[in-house]
Amino acid sequence: MKINRITILVCLAAIFFSGVAVIKVQNTMIQGILSGIFTGFIVSLVSSIIGYFHEREKILEKTDNNIRSLYINMNVICRIIGNTLPQIHKTSKLDSLPFKQICDLSELNIEFIEKMDLGLFNPILKKGNLAKIYLALMDFKLTLYNIKRIAGDTNSNVIDYTIKSLQLENTQLRGLQVSQQDIENVDALKNAINIRTAKFHEYVTAQTMELEKIAEAFYSRRGSRQSWAQIKVTLTAQVEDLIKR
Repeated sequence: MKINRITILVCLAAIFFSGVAVIKVQNTMIQGILSGIFTGFIVSLVSSIIGYFHEREKILEKTDNNIRSLYINMNVICRIIGNTLPQIHKTSKLDSLPFKQICDLSELNIEFIEKMDLGLFNPILKKGNLAKIYLALMDFKLTLYNIKRIAGDTNSNVIDYTIKSLQLENTQLRGLQVSQQDIENVDALKNAINIRTAKFHEYVTAQTMELEKIAEAFYSRRGSRQSWAQIKVTLTAQVEDLIKR
């Protein structure tokens, strides 16, 4: 899009100046040369406009496909965290809970937004509605990296808790005394994981709502075949199916 956009601007400038020159120049031969240049730039302009809108539609299609997948994935993550949260204080086997799955799904978010080719979107109207939508998606990309980081850190804390819990169990199995401080440290780590997971759930829920706002704006644009309300019904049903598996 960027190359076509620059070509369009250059051609417009060249058409303007060569057109003015054709009008002002009196020499017939020079007028013929300038007319050829003028016509050539018009042809280039038309080709660039066609190329620009072709590339634009390809990026829009990629965004269309992947923003749906991203919305489903964000909702699935949110549901899994919500279902996991009340189980944390009930079990000492935190590694049996789906923290690794949450981590993997968070990485999948990055794949979906990378496939949108956001960096290739270069509109002619830099302050248009579509440009604002893509700027919002670029900002949201940073949010997805933050979600991935938090999911990874939480999973690392769970692994750390599991290792320390097993060490305490092994010490007890060998008939050795376990210090109260070690027990308190493990309990404190579990409590920290519980609190972190609760905050993570709130954060992912809030960011899923932000993604929905972006999606609503994207599907409200001129030329969109479906409204976000229609699409959301289908996506919500897919989320339900995935959670039930």
